[in-house]
Amino acid sequence: MNVHQKRIIDQVESRCREMMAIARSIGLRPELAFHEFYASQKLMSFLRKNGFRIVPGVGRLKTAFVATRRQ
Repeated sequence: MNVHQKRIIDQVESRCREMMAIARSIGLRPELAFHEFYASQKLMSFLRKNGFRIVPGVGRLKTAFVATRRQ
């Protein structure tokens, strides 16, 4: 394993509990297609907190977004 792979694994492992909690909370609140407002907000919040720039409303879909990692 190279240093970059190790760094990625460490980053994922350090956030594993929080990501699993988000996945569980989304799974417990099913939403209709194109109306996934709870899921979208949970994911955008997590990504923002972890250094991503979020562009919401992509493709004129209120729940769609693009997340870009800040350098």
